[in-house]
Amino acid sequence: MKPTTTDCRNIARDGGGLILDSKNFTVTDMRNIACDAASSGARIVIKNPGRLTVTDIRNISRDGKGSVVFDFA
Repeated sequence: MKPTTTDCRNIARDGGGLILDSKNFTVTDMRNIACDAASSGARIVIKNPGRLTVTDIRNISRDGKGSVVFDFA
């Protein structure tokens, strides 16, 4: 099963942590999911952040309010 953006938002809003691949979501989607995670205290890990701009990463971080980890490994 590949969850939709709406599924991921609902999971994050309900407090579930997620590992997201930035290749599969738009920046807007990731910002919205991060915001939902911040509201519930959920943790989000974003893989492949190297394809994002620094501005994108900062915006996702700002919306996530400490709930987002970027996996640069």
